[in-house]
Amino acid sequence: MAGSETDISVSSQALVRLGDNPISSFTETFGAKTCANVYPFVKRRVLVAYPWRISMVKSPILNQVLGSPNSEYKYAYQLPPDLYHGPRRVWNSPAGDTGSKTGFLDFDIYQNQLLSDATYIKIDYQVDVAERDMPHHLLEMMVKALMAEIAFSVTDQQNSATDAKISAWGNPSEAGKGGYFREATRLDSGIRPASRVTNFPLTAVRA
Repeated sequence: MAGSETDISVSSQALVRLGDNPISSFTETFGAKTCANVYPFVKRRVLVAYPWRISMVKSPILNQVLGSPNSEYKYAYQLPPDLYHGPRRVWNSPAGDTGSKTGFLDFDIYQNQLLSDATYIKIDYQVDVAERDMPHHLLEMMVKALMAEIAFSVTDQQNSATDAKISAWGNPSEAGKGGYFREATRLDSGIRPASRVTNFPLTAVRA
C-alpha cells in the first residue's frame, strides 16, 4: 500500500535526527535549502547502489533501431525511456522461449542503445521510484544517506558527519557496503515476487 512519504518528509526526518527543525517545504530554513540541493543526488546514489526490487522492471522484447549501427555489432536496440539505471541483466531468447535462466553477456551499451548480434533482446533494469512506494528499509536508507551528506552543514560538527556516514555506509574499509546499507540490502533480498514487466511506446513484442 502506498504511503504518504515524499522527498520533503524524508528530508525532514533526516534534519530532525540531526537535531534541526522539521520542515514542510524546501524553502523554510537553511537545512531545508541544503536538502533541496543535495537530495536528488543522494536519491540517485542510493537507488543505483543496489537493484532494489521495488525499482526493478522487466522489459518486453526491445525494438531494433532501423539501419545498421556504426559498430562491430549487427543490431542496435532502443533502451526504455524510463531506464534509470542498467540494464542490470540482459536476456537473449525468442519471443515464445521462457526457459532460459542464463543472462546474456555479448552486448554493449552506447548512449540510449544496446548493441548486439542477437535478434531477440530483453532486459531487467531500474526505474525511478516515488518515496511513497518505497518499503521501510529503503526509506530508512534514504534518511541515513541524506544525513551522511548534510550532517556537517547542519551541525558544523565533523564527528556528527563521520558518525552519520558510518551509520549509513559503514567504515571506509567497507567501500560503501556496510552500515545500514548492508541491513537494507539483506532485507530487500528476501522480498518476493521478483521484477515486474513494463511496456513502453518504443517496444514491440515480436511474434
